[in-house]
Amino acid sequence: MKVIIDLIEDLEQSIQNQEDFVMGVICLDSNEENMVALWGQAISHFEINHDKKEMHFFVGSTPIKVKDFLEATKDFDNKELMYSIFVSTQDNPSSAASALLGFSEVLESKQYRLLIVE
Repeated sequence: MKVIIDLIEDLEQSIQNQEDFVMGVICLDSNEENMVALWGQAISHFEINHDKKEMHFFVGSTPIKVKDFLEATKDFDNKELMYSIFVSTQDNPSSAASALLGFSEVLESKQYRLLIVE
């Protein structure tokens, strides 16, 4: 399971916080020996649940930019930076939420992707 600070650190290391990158999600098939991408979609928005100490990213048609995420998290304290990250395929964060497996970037198309397993 990944937490917010993991994502922030990876953004800095992998794409040097390039704010024009858009965010997306890739779902991998965990039943294969070699992980195969099942589907990919844009991340359209995210929400913070302070009670559950979670951040949920939601898939949609219009991708958010990395700068939107960085702007929203720039004033987080150390406790908030340790919130768990989930990706939800529906607008209800408690249904169909997948824990974040890792990160990936596609430099040519300026896409930063969150990886989940189905």
